[in-house]
Amino acid sequence: MRRFLRESLAEVDPEVVHDAAVLASEVAANVVEHALTDYEVRVKGSDQVLRVEIADGSSVIPAVQDLAVDAERGRGLQLLAGIAQAWGVEETTTGKYVWFELHIKSPQDH
Repeated sequence: MRRFLRESLAEVDPEVVHDAAVLASEVAANVVEHALTDYEVRVKGSDQVLRVEIADGSSVIPAVQDLAVDAERGRGLQLLAGIAQAWGVEETTTGKYVWFELHIKSPQDH
């Protein structure tokens, strides 16, 4: 998936691509661990916003949970909430998709 994102986003700021790859990997890991279905990654965007959607076949809606300080797992959605400018879950007729958005920096922002 990381290669797919790097190739799909070759013209985007490498920091944004890195963040997108980390977040998409976290969401995909949740699908593998909890949804137990195949998943599909979709990338959409404009000049200012990158949107990544990870669709799966489960109707279970993920939620950020309070965790013990020493918990070894379960921080994927906290990471998503901390890095993405926006994120959410949309239900579909076949499951759901988790989406997140990252702002794309303009050249003068560097």
